Amino acid sequence: MREKGSKLFHSKTIAYAAGVLSILVLHYFGRIREYPYDAGVYWHEGSLYGLEKFSIYNYNYPLRGYLFPLFTYAIRKLAFEGLGTERKVFCVVTSLLYSFFFMILLPQILKIMFEIIVPLWSRLIFTAVCIIMFRGMILYPLTDLFGLMCMCIAIYFYLMLMQDRVKKRAVRVLYAIGMGMALGGAYYVRPVYLITWIAFAGIMLFEVIRTKKWILLFGVIGIFLIAMPQVCINHKHFNTWSPMIQTQLHFGESLYLSQLEWGVSMQKYETNIDDTVEDIPAGMVFEDLTGKEILEEEGGIDSYFSYVRFCFRHLADMACIYLKHIFNGMDIVYPMIYIKNVFCNRFVTQLINYTLIFFGIEGLLFFIKKKCWNRLIVSMAVTYCLPILLVVPTAVETRFFVGAHIVLYLFGVAALTNRDWWNKFVLYKWKKVGIYILFLGICFLLNSQTFNCYGIPLW
Repeated sequence: MREKGSKLFHSKTIAYAAGVLSILVLHYFGRIREYPYDAGVYWHEGSLYGLEKFSIYNYNYPLRGYLFPLFTYAIRKLAFEGLGTERKVFCVVTSLLYSFFFMILLPQILKIMFEIIVPLWSRLIFTAVCIIMFRGMILYPLTDLFGLMCMCIAIYFYLMLMQDRVKKRAVRVLYAIGMGMALGGAYYVRPVYLITWIAFAGIMLFEVIRTKKWILLFGVIGIFLIAMPQVCINHKHFNTWSPMIQTQLHFGESLYLSQLEWGVSMQKYETNIDDTVEDIPAGMVFEDLTGKEILEEEGGIDSYFSYVRFCFRHLADMACIYLKHIFNGMDIVYPMIYIKNVFCNRFVTQLINYTLIFFGIEGLLFFIKKKCWNRLIVSMAVTYCLPILLVVPTAVETRFFVGAHIVLYLFGVAALTNRDWWNKFVLYKWKKVGIYILFLGICFLLNSQTFNCYGIPLW
């Protein structure tokens, strides 16, 4: 037993080290020197805390939570203290974090929930795929992967507690507190994860009443601890004791309501930093002409109630708009996020993405049929999916759908490296190949319809 545990630890260590090295190589060849737009804002906000004299009250930006700027501050502070240039420290820290996320955390959650063991070489393939397809989110200081990692840590702690995988009471208390901190941290990194607070609160209350696992209530302490800096900032600068991010002070209304209105009139949003192309703007808005027309007819959306009425009055149109949102959110065309060459050959990137999505769906269906879903698995699956579903009606960017991509890529790799799946695939190979070709054709057709407004060809 001890020898088996030693081999497992050795395998995870190799996987983690390989992931760190791979991401460092990405940083080396990426050679990013400037951070534009959101990435630049997050990087600048980190300095607000004060590199020479730190104070949590120095941060006073209402649109974003305090946590990710605090993370970038820590990186800049390490550089300020002489541990290397800011860029080098950022490369090392993100390599350590995201290698843990891809190589250790996600496969472990998959093992606990679905009893799928992802071997070392499968983890290497999965991490390589993530590095290639999400490289912009790794190279730039963006919140998408960081927020998702926080939520996955909360899910992992919850699974460990509910399945009694930790025996020592003191450790269980720490897991519960860590669960609350990770859950709160996800929200203070990306406001869309507020929905997970609501979902987790309902799930934990139900489980406490049903199973008497009072240990889960220590999660409230974790949320309280992670919320206190935001409460102090809000009280100091915005005269409120609320733990919520004060986005309404910037927009004059709910940020999400604004996003819902933008989402009606646009299919997708990309960010262009290619200065050589004069006729394509920095903010590439792929308009939805149908949505734009009905929005102008209605005179806009001024409340959530009017949004609901708007949707019911145009049910068929809204269904089509949001189906296009799902496809465009999953359609990775420019993995760098900030586009340096709008007219680059994007065919190979799309082919890889569509193929991984296809096999991800295949793998997901295969493993779902093999595993009996219980209450625990369903509750965590729903909690994970809620923030993704919440961004579907908004002005979509592909980085908002990274959670869906990761699930499909992970199940796809798990399927492609599973002997039972291959036996079933070979049995129906011609049918599967036909469906795959049809799937690719539909995806490329939908993509061309979106990008035609800017005259950008497939290759």
